[in-house]
Amino acid sequence: RREESLSLYRETVRLDSEVRDVQARQMIVVEHALGQAQAERLHWLLHVDADEALFFPDEARHKDARAFFAEVPMHFTCVRFPNLEAVAESTEVDDPFREVTLFKMNAMLLEELGVEPRILPCGDVAEEDEDREPDLFSGHHADAVPGARPHGYTRLPRRERHALRKLLAAMHEVASKRCPVLEQLNIQLDPIPHAPSRDDDSDFSDDESCHGPRPHCPAYFNSYSNGKCAVRTEIGPRGELPPLPAGVHGFVHDGGAPLWTLLCKGPGAPVL
Repeated sequence: RREESLSLYRETVRLDSEVRDVQARQMIVVEHALGQAQAERLHWLLHVDADEALFFPDEARHKDARAFFAEVPMHFTCVRFPNLEAVAESTEVDDPFREVTLFKMNAMLLEELGVEPRILPCGDVAEEDEDREPDLFSGHHADAVPGARPHGYTRLPRRERHALRKLLAAMHEVASKRCPVLEQLNIQLDPIPHAPSRDDDSDFSDDESCHGPRPHCPAYFNSYSNGKCAVRTEIGPRGELPPLPAGVHGFVHDGGAPLWTLLCKGPGAPVL
């Protein structure tokens, strides 16, 4: 793998062998597991931790993982599940699946009720704010589309942006309470890079700058919100190498190209 043209291979091997990086080791283990899963003709592989569970709230539609994955359209080769980070109510927890009842809400599942859609200068409702029938497998929920948009930017509906702002406001308050401790310890953190807005709509900004200057202390309130992914073990002709782990929260094609990824959201969406 060191000789592969994709730098992700070489960097992962270097981080594992020289730095003993935990995530690099996990990526290598998952790649090995994908090879085994493909050889045994398994269809999907889900990368989660031992203390995580995939939960299906709509039991009438999806009684288990097998029923859900059988319904995923073939053009989606990867599914990203939002995670709800557990908040332990005691320092001693024997069975987290039974004893923990509080969870942090994932930002990708939030919507602000009563928010009017964005209206374009031509008078039409913006595409992201159009009313649609709830569809768990809608192409509008694609997190990445090969040849169209890679992992990253797509405009959120206005009701989701407003909900995200409320969450960021809460994170600002948490960060402000942490700042004095950081100052007492004389800890200096590098400033967080900030990309300029890519839109002239004043309602567009999704980042913390819409609440004033960024705090120089992280909030760590929703620090783990990337979710986890399940991926098809075969995404090309039989015999083609399986997908490659890209970090511990996603996958790419063996050659580095993005996979058609479904962001699992909407009524009845499974969560971790």
